[in-house]
Parts: sequence; structure tokens; C-alpha cells
Amino acid sequence: MKLPGFIIALLSMSIPNAAGACATDDNLEFLVGEWMTGAKTEAPSIVQKYQWGPAQSYIWAQTSILDPNGDEHLHFVGMIVVNRATAVHDYLFVVEPGTGAHEKGRIIRENDGVVVRSVRLVDGAGKESEFRQRFECDKDGALTTSLERRASDGWTPTFPGSIGMIMTKRA
Repeated sequence: MKLPGFIIALLSMSIPNAAGACATDDNLEFLVGEWMTGAKTEAPSIVQKYQWGPAQSYIWAQTSILDPNGDEHLHFVGMIVVNRATAVHDYLFVVEPGTGAHEKGRIIRENDGVVVRSVRLVDGAGKESEFRQRFECDKDGALTTSLERRASDGWTPTFPGSIGMIMTKRA
């Protein structure tokens, strides 16, 4: 079977992996695992978990916030799937379960190699806002993530320290 050119190009793109190098796959495998995430100068404050579903047909994603005692509090949970019509990853997450909020969007690799999760947040009252999460290798080869929100003057940090947070894989 011959693959269309855009599929071959998509498959040849490189994205960061857990080792900090760049991989040549487009299946988000670099994210699979459990990650402690935090600002460069602080202890981790976020736990990100990504695991394959049956036959690697989807990725189950969960992010929790760590309180000062180290207890995890669920922030969002949901599913990431490959949209075979567009060859990109679509997702739907429930945010702060019980509030009626959700996030949806796509995960793509940009031309500079950064993997971006575009976020359309709908809160429990139906108000929409836009965010993004970026995954990339820093100059030292570490996997980092940045959380940003759309403001009237462009992208700004979601909270102090949310740019270039270090992701460390739990053993």
C-alpha cells in the first residue's frame, strides 16, 4: 500500500522524546508515562499521566495538581485520539470534574519541532477561553512544557513560572 505524500511527511517529523532527543514519530509516544512537572527553580507542582489505551488506539491523559502536602488533586482527565481524516491528534478532557467544564482541541507539531496542544476551554457557565500547552526540548536536552493563555496582546504565561517547566519522568 502506498501512503499519500502528506502522511509520509507527517511520519517523518521529529518531536521531543523522554530522553530529550528528537524522535521521528508522530504518535505522541514521547509523552507516554508519568511526569513530575514544575518550574525550573521549584519542586514539581503538577503530575501529568499519559497511557496507551488498548492496541495503542488512544492515549488516556490525566493531570493533577499537587497540594503543599504532596496530595494529588485531579485537574483534568480525558482521551487523545488520532483523527484519521486530518492526521492530527484530537482530544476532549473533562476539567475539574463536577464543574461542567471541558477542554477540546488538537495536538500538532509545528515547523520548529514544538508539539502544541491547542486548548478551547468551556467553563461550567459556557464561557470560552483559549490556552495552549507547548512541549519541547530545551537547550540542555530536557523535555519542557509551557502553559500559556491567549490575551489581547498575544500569548502570556498562564501563571508565574508556567513557561519552560521541566518534565521529569517518574520511575
